[in-house]
Amino acid sequence: MVFSEVPMESGLPKLPVPRRAPKSTARRFVLSVVLYRIQSRKSGFISQREIQGMLNRAGRSPVQEHLYALRTSQFLSRKISRKSLTEADEYRPGRVLKHEYLDEWNELIRKLFGRAGICKGLFTRPAFGTRFLGPTGMLVVGTLRHSKRPLKVSEIHHYLKFFISDEGTVRSRLKKSLEHGLVEKNGPYWSLAPNFENRLSRYEKDFGAASRKERVKAQHKGERQTNNRRLLGCTITTS
Repeated sequence: MVFSEVPMESGLPKLPVPRRAPKSTARRFVLSVVLYRIQSRKSGFISQREIQGMLNRAGRSPVQEHLYALRTSQFLSRKISRKSLTEADEYRPGRVLKHEYLDEWNELIRKLFGRAGICKGLFTRPAFGTRFLGPTGMLVVGTLRHSKRPLKVSEIHHYLKFFISDEGTVRSRLKKSLEHGLVEKNGPYWSLAPNFENRLSRYEKDFGAASRKERVKAQHKGERQTNNRRLLGCTITTS
């Protein structure tokens, strides 16, 4: 099994580099999220809305496009038949991910989202939605949080290269995190700021990430209620 380049004396876990992966780094992350969620469910049921919520996405279109591309490239398969119209989509690992190839992805998922994963506790935070710090920001911050020493941009990039192809993206996420006091810079080295959790909560509150997530939840709830009424043939009246 091939692993990413781990910075010396950082104490970071080795991240497996799956031999079969989507070309798009964004779709690699979406695939890891879907595999992680269905891993804990015997049924395999998961909806696009749920994936959207996990990725802190305000819009549904990008998620639909990524899932469609992952299905057509056979990294994911979807069960078409349903017992009822209200059931969520059922996803399974596709033909491309069989045996040792799926084992590589499962190992990577554990290193990302497991009990000691670098994204543990950050995964569902609204700060890491689009137009905020994003998934790449979560990976960068998570790497700094787990490192035993400050890291250079190049070290972070080499470690996360499977998900972040451009070193400039790492630099951009660090710069934005620095603006909001989430990280610190000392020469070429970057580290997590003291009281990171409090600073992250304040960022989510002051810059609207938390309120947007609540609005999206309310929107999804309303859409589900409307759809259920439509399925039951109900008519909305003034009463």
